[in-house]
Amino acid sequence: MRSLYKSLCASTIFLLAASSPALAQGIASGSGEVGGTIGYAHVDGVTSNNHFAFGGSGIYNLNQVVAVGFEYSYTPLGSEAIEGIKASEHLQTYGGVARFSFSGSSVAPYALVGFGGVDGKAVATYEGMTVSDGQSGYYFALGGGASIFFGPRWGIRPEFRYERQQFVANTQFEAFGQNDVQGLVSVFYQFGGR
Repeated sequence: MRSLYKSLCASTIFLLAASSPALAQGIASGSGEVGGTIGYAHVDGVTSNNHFAFGGSGIYNLNQVVAVGFEYSYTPLGSEAIEGIKASEHLQTYGGVARFSFSGSSVAPYALVGFGGVDGKAVATYEGMTVSDGQSGYYFALGGGASIFFGPRWGIRPEFRYERQQFVANTQFEAFGQNDVQGLVSVFYQFGGR
């Protein structure tokens, strides 16, 4: 896991050094952004802690400093087969995010806070019969990264975040919480703006 974090940091430094301010305009006030995200999630309390994650977002840049929006993430938690029973789990998060940038240039470091809902679901299949159950709750997120523009409207966004996920009790499961540490990279496109 440390090698992944070192690689993410080294990649971020390389991209910061390699980006060209002459080609990029930076964050435009009043612009919108759409993005697709892939990355790595380390989820505590799951049989295998390390998982691939992907998702998307829609962001509105109020100005060059503050942006607000919606984001969605899907994390498959793995599957296994034991004595003819096949089981799999996944985790979905969806909610609002606020990003606070520290620069309006072609490389804009930022901090973020987020809050939203989380759903965990497990599905088991045995001899053609399928049973599923799930649990939902909420999460809050803290993190940071950098918006790196490679053209007037598009770029990449390496990001590191911590999510605390809290699941509420239901008829099948007790309430519990878990930590989700993520290293993500988004490709984004910015449109509009003043």
